[in-house]
Amino acid sequence: MRRIVFGGCILLVAVAGFLFAKSRFTSSPTREKYMTAKASKGPISLEVTSTGAINSVVTVQVGTQVSGTILDLCADFNTKVKAGQVIARLDPALFKATVEKEKANIASAEANILKLQAAVAEAKRSLDSADSLYKGQIAEAQSNLAVAKANVEKAKATKTQTKRALDRATQLVKDKTIAQSEKDDAQANWETAEAQLKAAEAQVEVAQASLDLTEVQSKNTKDNAQTNYDSAVAQLKTAEAQLEQAKAAHESARVNYEHTIITSPIDGIVVARAVDVGQTVAASLQSPTLFTIANDLTKMQVEATVDEADIGKIKVGQKATFTVDAFPDDVFAGAVSQVRLSPTTVQNVVTYTVIVSVNNPESKLMPGMTANTTFHIDKRDSALRVPNSALRFQPSESLIEPAALKSMQERMQEWSNKGGGKSGSAEDGNGERSRRRMARVWVEAAGDKLKPIRFKPGLADGKWTEVIEGDIAEGQELVIGATQSQTVTSTGPLSGVRRF
Repeated sequence: MRRIVFGGCILLVAVAGFLFAKSRFTSSPTREKYMTAKASKGPISLEVTSTGAINSVVTVQVGTQVSGTILDLCADFNTKVKAGQVIARLDPALFKATVEKEKANIASAEANILKLQAAVAEAKRSLDSADSLYKGQIAEAQSNLAVAKANVEKAKATKTQTKRALDRATQLVKDKTIAQSEKDDAQANWETAEAQLKAAEAQVEVAQASLDLTEVQSKNTKDNAQTNYDSAVAQLKTAEAQLEQAKAAHESARVNYEHTIITSPIDGIVVARAVDVGQTVAASLQSPTLFTIANDLTKMQVEATVDEADIGKIKVGQKATFTVDAFPDDVFAGAVSQVRLSPTTVQNVVTYTVIVSVNNPESKLMPGMTANTTFHIDKRDSALRVPNSALRFQPSESLIEPAALKSMQERMQEWSNKGGGKSGSAEDGNGERSRRRMARVWVEAAGDKLKPIRFKPGLADGKWTEVIEGDIAEGQELVIGATQSQTVTSTGPLSGVRRF
């Protein structure tokens, strides 16, 4: 029984081998076969991907304006702080001594002012005395001059009177009315009056000279007193300025003393601490950073870098999603809040920074994480679409339907005559091209040949391209590849055909 079963199995294997060999070597060639995919309806979206770093919306680097030794630290990593809260102290000894020194300088300046105020008062009294003396001496000299001038006028009147008496006596002597002695007396009186007039005129000159001398001497005395007063006033003003300078220096010292106490400028959390107790910090050319405080970690932002080719698609308010390596199964959502205009160029690659605002209520996102960001530019929930692999497929000329091949050659020739050139296909792997241009896919025709179908493309993602216009129906089989015997060639008149 076993032999019968074993013999039957051998017979079956032999028959199967014979039939396979017959079909392999004696059968006629089969039809050419193509790999196809169907046009379908479904969602399609235009997206831009990028990477960026997650940071808090407001991050403040807290430094120190004064140099010194860290005396105390009141905050550490992850410490929550309030605005105005003390987070560190510097050794205040030197700054306190400077404050006391400047306070002493103020007291010294105030004492100097009191001294100079007394000097000004003394100089003012001297000036007033010199002025009064000047006025009195001038008035006396002017009075003496006036008296001398009056004496001159009196002497002139006396001279005139004696002259008339002399003339009358002379006439009377001629008439022998009076004696000669009376004429002689009149002559003597006239000569005496003339001498007195000359003496009075001389007194006027003396009085005028005395007035001039008095004016010069008294004015010099007054000017000296005025100079002393002006000098005292100037010294007082200088002392007052020195007092203000001392007060300013004291205020500066006081401010520096207060800056030894370092406070938080904002409400937030300490994300970095760069110093330890006993460390000396030097605030010379720039303020050293002691702490880095993030304002609010429940609101974060992604600083994504977007290539210049895609930046035109990014608009404020667009939705964006991203993932981080720490939580690969979580997708975080945000919105574009800013497109920064400042470009960054690295090895001739230009990128722009796009800010994506995101809420972080669970505090999963931490500053410095890398975000793999996707910007959702546009979306169709149910669009007629073709696979991008159908757009990339380019058959050899032998597989193209003759009528379609002729039409394509004529179109190619017409386009070349207009100045065009060979630029390859009009679509790339992403299927993203202008909607004004036409794309092309291939379908099977009679005799195992292929014919093209042109359509107007719309949105495209990494897998699908939207069909806006064209003779493509849902469920239609589109060629996406060929068997080995139909390998795409790169020779022939259509090797560089532009897809119209």
